[in-house]
Amino acid sequence: MPEEDTQGKTLTQQSLDISVQPDTASHYSHISLPEGAIELKPVLVPHKKAKSTLEAENLRNAAKRNVGNFFTDLYTRLFPKNGYEIAPRMRFKLATGEEREFNPDLVQRNLLGDKLIEIKSAATKDSRFRCFLNQAENYFHHLLKELKLEANRPVVRYAFFRYGGAHDTFNLHSYDEIEASKILARNPKDAVIPSTNQALLLFMLARTEHKLHHNLDDAKQFVIPGSAVTLIHDPQSKDLGYFLDGYEEQFRHHLESQRKQGRVLPDSVQPRIDKFKSAKRFARQGFMHLDDLTVEPFPSDKHGPLIYQDVVLPQFPVMTYRIKNYDEWLKDFRKYHERILKRAGLRDLFAEEEKYRAKQREKRKNPF
Repeated sequence: MPEEDTQGKTLTQQSLDISVQPDTASHYSHISLPEGAIELKPVLVPHKKAKSTLEAENLRNAAKRNVGNFFTDLYTRLFPKNGYEIAPRMRFKLATGEEREFNPDLVQRNLLGDKLIEIKSAATKDSRFRCFLNQAENYFHHLLKELKLEANRPVVRYAFFRYGGAHDTFNLHSYDEIEASKILARNPKDAVIPSTNQALLLFMLARTEHKLHHNLDDAKQFVIPGSAVTLIHDPQSKDLGYFLDGYEEQFRHHLESQRKQGRVLPDSVQPRIDKFKSAKRFARQGFMHLDDLTVEPFPSDKHGPLIYQDVVLPQFPVMTYRIKNYDEWLKDFRKYHERILKRAGLRDLFAEEEKYRAKQREKRKNPF
C-alpha cells in the first residue's frame, strides 16, 4: 500500500504545482517545475496520428522505438549518475573476420571498465521480454575483452520495465509521439534491474524464437517468461532456492494448463521439464554466485517526483539486485565463461577468437 502523508493523501495521489505555457515555436510546451521535481526528456522519433490501417502499420516501428527511448530516459532519472552515453554505435571485428555492430541503450564509461545497460519494456498484458541473442553475445564479448586487464570491473546490466494493467491495450502508434509518451508516463507499473548472473539465469529459462529484424535477415530472441520477471520483483527471490521453487511451481502449472488446452503436445512437456531441471542444477554451481545477491527496493520518486510534460508519473516500485562479491564473480566468469554462455544458449565470441588465434599461432610454428 502507498504511504500516507500527514493530510491523509497517498503519495501517488499528491498533485504538484506545474505551470504549462504554450510554445508555438515547437511541439513541446515550456514547463515551470516545482522544486525537487525531475523532468523526463526522452529523445523521440516524430510521428503523426495514424489515419488508416496501412498508415498505422507504417508507424508501429517509430512508436516502438519511442517506448524504448522513453524508458531509457526514465532509467537515467531513477539512477541519476553522470557520464551516460545514449545508444553509442559500437563496431568490432573478430579475429575470425566476422564483423559485429551493436548499440547499447546506455553506456557509462569509467577507468575500471564500461557499464553496458540494455533497457527492455513490455506491456503488463503481455509481460514477456524479448532480448536479441546476438546483442547479448556482443555484450559478454565486450566484458571478457575488458577483463583481460585484471584491474577492470566491467558490468552488463539489463533493466525490465512494465507498464499498464493486465487488460490494457495501448495502440501507441495511433497517437503522436508526445501523446503516446504521456500515456506511458501515466501508466508505469514496475521496474526490476537484475544482476548480471540473474540475467544469464533468465536466458537459461527463456525459450528462443526467430524474428525478422531490419538489420538481420533472421534474428534469434530470448523470450523471458513474465512469471520469472514477476518472481524477481519479490525481494525474497535473492534466495536462489526461493526463486527456483517458485518458478518451478508456476512453470509446471502453466505447462499443465497449456496441455489441457491442447496448446502443447504431450510429448513436449517432459523435455521442457528436463530442460528446466538442467538449468536449475547449473544455477546452483558455486561459480554462478546466485546465492550471493543483495536486493534494494525503492520507490520511483526516491530522488524526487518524476514529470513528463504536464504528467506527474505515479509512484511505482523499483527492485535492484547486485552481486555481493562482484570481483569474485568476475574472476569466476573469466574462468568459466565458456560453460556459462553455452548453458545460456549464447555463442562465446571471446572463446572463439582465442581458439582461432591459438590455431593461427600453431600454423605459423608448423607451416607444413
